[in-house]
Amino acid sequence: MCFNTVIVNLKGQNDYRELIRSLYSEFSNNKDGIFLYNSYTGNVIREIGTDKEYRWIIDNFDFTTNANSLIHMHLRLATRGKVSKDNVHGWSYTWNNETFLCSHNGSYNEYKYSTSTKHKGSKKLYEGEKDSITINSLYYGSYPYYYYSNYLGDNSDSKEFFDKLFNILNEGEEIGNIIKDFYGVAFCTSKDKILAISYEKSIKLAYLGNSLILSNEALYTNVRYNVDGYKFRIESPEILDKIILIDIKKKEVEELYNLTYSGVWFK
Repeated sequence: MCFNTVIVNLKGQNDYRELIRSLYSEFSNNKDGIFLYNSYTGNVIREIGTDKEYRWIIDNFDFTTNANSLIHMHLRLATRGKVSKDNVHGWSYTWNNETFLCSHNGSYNEYKYSTSTKHKGSKKLYEGEKDSITINSLYYGSYPYYYYSNYLGDNSDSKEFFDKLFNILNEGEEIGNIIKDFYGVAFCTSKDKILAISYEKSIKLAYLGNSLILSNEALYTNVRYNVDGYKFRIESPEILDKIILIDIKKKEVEELYNLTYSGVWFK
């Protein structure tokens, strides 16, 4: 499974290096690419490398933020597309005269892409969950070694989705034609906005001190649900089957689409 997260600084100055180190350690099996974006400094990293190189990148990246800025990180475990710098998430798109950097955990148009027959049709395996399939072969992470010889082209399915999404957003067309083939959690971040997409997998929300964390996985770091001083030691709240736009400066959340399917998707 890829790990996909956005950390929003709600108040004051914060340096998220230790939090990012902790998150990387938790999901360090994802070694097919790292994407980092700091909206406060404008710094962007998209690289492939070794565990040692990824830790060096985190140690040397500037995670300093102020209020109403964010850190966006994606750690890739390839299920589509070559393990190459081109396929590291963090692709750039323009919408409403703003530049967004996009990452995705999940799949898109999965039957179009060549995969191992043991993985076809199994969205659960993409997420690292248990499946009825038993595989007795060498592994790279949690995937069979032969799976990595079956890549199609230089672009992953995630990039195909974002290419189509931003064309639709810029043309003002309906979203349903591409969402029906989408699965997972996607984040697109600009300097002060987050376009967050959930379909058939929920976005997890958590609060840590003065920070809001959105991710595709529940976090097992020192994170607690904390609002206005109330601390609840419960599972994180979730967003499911929606496309939302968060303006972190205005502290506004707009629901662009409800993706609960009943013949049509509702805007």
